[in-house]
Amino acid sequence: MKKKISVLRNKIKSFFAEQALSLTFSFLSRVSNKGFIKLTYIAEKVLTRDDPIIKVAMNEIRRYFSQNHPCVELTRRILRGLNPRCRKALIKAFFIKSTLKGASQCREYADKEGFIPPFFLVLSPTMRCNLNCVGCSTR
Repeated sequence: MKKKISVLRNKIKSFFAEQALSLTFSFLSRVSNKGFIKLTYIAEKVLTRDDPIIKVAMNEIRRYFSQNHPCVELTRRILRGLNPRCRKALIKAFFIKSTLKGASQCREYADKEGFIPPFFLVLSPTMRCNLNCVGCSTR
């Protein structure tokens, strides 16, 4: 019985954490960099577990916003210009699932296989990507 309650509690926490992060990213196109940095502290407190990988990721996001990194404006443009349904799916897949669930799965994989898998894969259908854009993960 205690195990079922614990599982239910974690599901509820995860649901509210997803909602909070989704709202945080939906505000991205309308909030200043300083305001968004404050929102990341709130989102970090809402996360379901105290995970060092998530803390590092949140600190990196804050660094990007404090330095006005080009990826900040790119992300704003993408979120502003996307269809609301596509925006919601992108936020859920790329930010929420990778942040809330991906960090622990990444750690488990690294323990099992001996190396950390990439955060995401780049697919270049035209085969013309030179992997040299500002902010590219290969640099």
